[in-house]
Amino acid sequence: MRKILSLFVVSILLSPWVRGAVHPLSTEEILRLTRPEANGELPVCATGVVTLVANWRSHSGVIAPVSDLNGRGVYFSGEVLREGELQRPSAELTGTDRLQVGDLVEVMGSTSALVFAPGIRASAIRKVGSVELPPYPSVRLRDLEHAVRDNARVSLRGVLADVREIPSARQETDGRLTQLFLQSEDGVFVANVSGDAADWRKMLDAELEIGGCAMSTITLRAEFRGVQVEVLDKSDIRVLRVPPADWLDIPYVPVAELLSFSPVPYDGHARRVRGVVTYCDDDGSFCIQEEARGLRVRPSSGPCPGMRVGDRIEAVGFPWQGTGNSEFICVATTVVGHEAPPEPISVQLSNYERWQYERTEFSLFDYNWLRLRFRARVLRVTEREGYAELLVADGPVTSTVRVRGGLNAELAAVVADSPLVDVTAVAEVKLTDERADDQMPHVTSVSFLADSPEAVVFVPDAEWRYRRYTRNLVWGALAVIVFLLALVVFGVIRVARDARRREKAEAIKAERNRMAGDLHDSLEQNLTGARMMMQSALALSPDTPAEVVAAVNDAAEILSLAKAEVRETIFNLRTDELFNRSPDEVFRELVHRLGKGPVDMRCKLRGLPHRLAGTVLSDLLYIVQEAVTNAIKHGHAKRLVLVSDPSPRTGFTVRVLNDGEPFDPATALGPDAGHFGLVGMRERARRNGLAVFWERDGDWNSVRIEVKK
Repeated sequence: MRKILSLFVVSILLSPWVRGAVHPLSTEEILRLTRPEANGELPVCATGVVTLVANWRSHSGVIAPVSDLNGRGVYFSGEVLREGELQRPSAELTGTDRLQVGDLVEVMGSTSALVFAPGIRASAIRKVGSVELPPYPSVRLRDLEHAVRDNARVSLRGVLADVREIPSARQETDGRLTQLFLQSEDGVFVANVSGDAADWRKMLDAELEIGGCAMSTITLRAEFRGVQVEVLDKSDIRVLRVPPADWLDIPYVPVAELLSFSPVPYDGHARRVRGVVTYCDDDGSFCIQEEARGLRVRPSSGPCPGMRVGDRIEAVGFPWQGTGNSEFICVATTVVGHEAPPEPISVQLSNYERWQYERTEFSLFDYNWLRLRFRARVLRVTEREGYAELLVADGPVTSTVRVRGGLNAELAAVVADSPLVDVTAVAEVKLTDERADDQMPHVTSVSFLADSPEAVVFVPDAEWRYRRYTRNLVWGALAVIVFLLALVVFGVIRVARDARRREKAEAIKAERNRMAGDLHDSLEQNLTGARMMMQSALALSPDTPAEVVAAVNDAAEILSLAKAEVRETIFNLRTDELFNRSPDEVFRELVHRLGKGPVDMRCKLRGLPHRLAGTVLSDLLYIVQEAVTNAIKHGHAKRLVLVSDPSPRTGFTVRVLNDGEPFDPATALGPDAGHFGLVGMRERARRNGLAVFWERDGDWNSVRIEVKK
């Protein structure tokens, strides 16, 4: 028993209630903590009344001290683990199935800095009773500055200026969050209420009294930014003034005086403005201009159908003050006519910092949302879906021009050379939001919105021409260099190929000369020796029968013919510079050699090609020589003429003319009788695509050879 009691005492001493502090913190004590102190996870046992149940959770909300139910409250979080889009409870809830506003609860857990202000990380929540909450205290928006009433019950008044419906993971299943934007005499605040936004849009320009829990909107550094009222029920919203039955009853206000100084402050209600549309954006917003003032108009719900540049419109909506000049949240538009857009004002982009100091009777001249015309040079173009973004420069000043529809064809063709352009576009001026010593705004930057490709016109100035000429010159020089390099490479390849051909030709020539020498030194000498021996044998035998003498003489004659043919072959071999000599040179040398004998031989050559394949020229030369031999040997010719002519049907023709006896190739002796000349001529001709004809040309016999191209 003593051991059990000791363990119980030790467990109490080691519990977080004892380790963290002497006693758990109450609601009032938590409200006095700083964020660093709250991060110490101090133990909490706080009693309070639930003033808000977070509709995106089931075990989280706000409790107010029992002593001040409309005072600043403490946020408690009973969910920490995510399951998809919802939070899973981590705190144990007892005494009720679900928390309700007005429940008196005891929350246990530890302190935490949470997202903005110190709160409770709950581990257990116990309902101990119920309390009837007092009415919401009426406050002004400025009373909530710096979060002095964070998580407090408040009632704020304002004019409903905009409605947005946002599907939110903060909601329970199929829930939606409707955001009401209200303008008060101290500024703009947001009220969040569940339900459909369509019903609330019917209440635009109504004056409302909103009751709920005032929570702070913050930055990522937990810095106070504004107020957002969480409305518990639609019944907490009271209509103080209904919207107008007809928007035409809204009073007209010139664009220049929307939020200008007046002894009577702006009451937050809708205004009616007029102007000519100068630009229409893809998101449904548009710009209008009235005389020398421009205005950016943003529709409250969806784009305005059928809007186009040049439409004269009337728009009803709410002026909205941003960091620069005011914009306009439009709830209704009416097109009342169409006209040409206002004439653009000519300006210099390089002088934009001085624009607002162009004074007219103590007024600053406002260029924002006006149609302007200026000249600048294009530095870069970025193509995007539906538009092109130009980076332009005028001296040291750069700006961007957004062109709907992209670039026109003329500008797109020259944009690579940084052309000069005339731009007609609506100016979007950015001002400093700092408080200068002289209370004057300062222009920090300016960009432009062009409604069509025709708003940017190419100007071919001298600098552009020089740049284009230089670029073309560079490209031309590169092309010439590439061409010259190609010629050099081609030349090197050609020289190397010609060198290989010459080496091959020289090798073939050397081999043919060797073969010619071998034939001369062996076969021709042997034929000559055999013929001499046969003649000597006849001389030594005077009684040899006549038939034998005739046979021996015939054999000697054959040897003599063979010797001549061997000589012709040796000539062909030695003159087979047929690889590097022209046909004209080869034929003239042949005629010159044959013309030294008893036969008169001449030539008349024209139409011969400068070069002819070696095999073709070799066989052509053989056919010519065979024709000459036959004319002398068998026709007993005394005069021969070698003639060549160009042929349009073929390539050229070669004719061997002689004055010998007529010759008929059909009756000539053939291989059976030991005569191979005609057969050899035909075979060589067939091998190289030549054609040979034996003809009679007047008093002359003719052997005509046709050589194809």
